[in-house]
Parts: sequence; structure tokens; C-alpha cells
Amino acid sequence: MIAALLLGLAVAAPSAIYVNGVKVDRLPVIEMKGCTVKFDAQGAVWIEAPGYKVQVESLPTAAVAPLPTSGAPFVPSAAAPPVEDTWWLVTEDDGSTGQTVQVEVNGTLVRTVRSGDTQVLVDLSAHIRRGNNELRFTAASDAAIAGGNLTIYVGNGSAGQDGVVRLESPPVRYQRSASAGLISGQRVLTLNIP
Repeated sequence: MIAALLLGLAVAAPSAIYVNGVKVDRLPVIEMKGCTVKFDAQGAVWIEAPGYKVQVESLPTAAVAPLPTSGAPFVPSAAAPPVEDTWWLVTEDDGSTGQTVQVEVNGTLVRTVRSGDTQVLVDLSAHIRRGNNELRFTAASDAAIAGGNLTIYVGNGSAGQDGVVRLESPPVRYQRSASAGLISGQRVLTLNIP
């Protein structure tokens, strides 16, 4: 049935693919049985595959996974050592209007991003720890929502002497588009740093 549906549609590449909560850049040729596949509003594909183990063997150095839905509150490990790398929040606005996104890291509001703002660069290193880190994106839109995408990246990288921040395969990408309409909501991710 899925094959029949795909034949009649133009298929776009997904924005990201996650297997059991782990972001994967590519998969080997494999048939996975007994799986659940979900598509989110950002175009990401989420595959829940009981009995399959996924390991990241190369970049990125961190994996992103949704928080468990057990109802237990997220509690970051206060004893976890700080990271040695510099972690950045970087925005990219493709002409969006009417979008607002609050970004929290481990329960602390670190930035409110608005459509039309100049590019935002925030050093998150003081908020990121080794182990699990909760990233919460709370979005709101007003009646003037239009234009392109508002994208927020979180990744490790460096700021060169030229003032340019370079991210190495940012493991977190949050995107809002005008097609979201006036829908507000939250997306919570766990950033695991070994």
C-alpha cells in the first residue's frame, strides 16, 4: 500500500531520519520488520524499531532523541562535567515573518528567536553538560505569519579569528515554516553528549 501511495506522489528527501531516537545520516540496505514509522511537521522520519540497535560510528559526535513519554520529568545530571567543546545556537531566517521561538537548555531560557532578527549566535557551553541535555523549543505565531523558514541549529564548533562560527554537522535542527500557520507548540529533544 505504501508503495502504491509513493508512485503517485513526488517524493522529497526527509529533513532527517531517526531510528530508535538516534539520528542517522544513511542506512545500509536493510528490511526492518515490526516497525512503526512516523513523519513530523518538519519533514523528519521517526522509525521505532523494537529489537534493533543503532550506533553512530562517525560524525556527528552527539545524537538527538525525543524525550521518553513515560511521564517522568526530565532531570539533567547536575554532577555531569561541563563539555570541553564549544556548543552554539545559530539561526537562519529565510525571510520568515510572524514567528517566535523560545529556546531552553536544561530548563534555562537561553534565547527568544524572532522572525526578521539578524542572525543569532549564542555560546551554549555554560548550559550544556556531558550526558543527556534537554532542548525545548516553544513556538508561537501571529496573524502575520508568512515567508520562508526560520531554522535553529545547535552544534559544536569553533569561532575563527575571522568571526565566522563553523559548526561540525550540527545534530540539532529545528525549523518553523509559514505552513505551520497559527499553530503553536513545543518540541523537546534530548541531546546526548558522550
